[in-house]
Amino acid sequence: MEIISARGSDRGALLSGGEQDVYGNAGGATIFADSQVIESGAAGATPLLRGGGTLDVLSGGSANSARISAGGTEAVSAGATDSGARVSSGAQLVYGFASRTIVFTGAQLVGPGGTASGTTISSGGTEIVNSAGMASGTTISRLRPSPAAVWLNSPAA
Repeated sequence: MEIISARGSDRGALLSGGEQDVYGNAGGATIFADSQVIESGAAGATPLLRGGGTLDVLSGGSANSARISAGGTEAVSAGATDSGARVSSGAQLVYGFASRTIVFTGAQLVGPGGTASGTTISSGGTEIVNSAGMASGTTISRLRPSPAAVWLNSPAA
């Protein structure tokens, strides 16, 4: 496990067999089947999630330009923010606030209390918005021949 203190920083970490807890700043981490946790008051920039890697952005934390691919998952908790994520064969789970996400393939799930703003869904991508979640300014782009999808999930009657 690596812990980055409140005034500390780390650039270009390769996580393969552990966890990185960020209380300061982390940039350019590559995360393979492990996790990076962005704590309250901390920031993470341009992490690359691959092979089942996870990025957990906790309340009060922020992530910028995450690249989610090859089975990676980003979870944006209530009170957390993410800006400019790119999703390719991975998933972004939004319970806080996410803006300017592009979903090439894979999915963005906006859960209860979550807000997605300015998401672009490319062909092959999916956005699912829970009945207690919100999406605004979603754009559906046809960059590839397969269809894009946006699902609005409402509670059963």
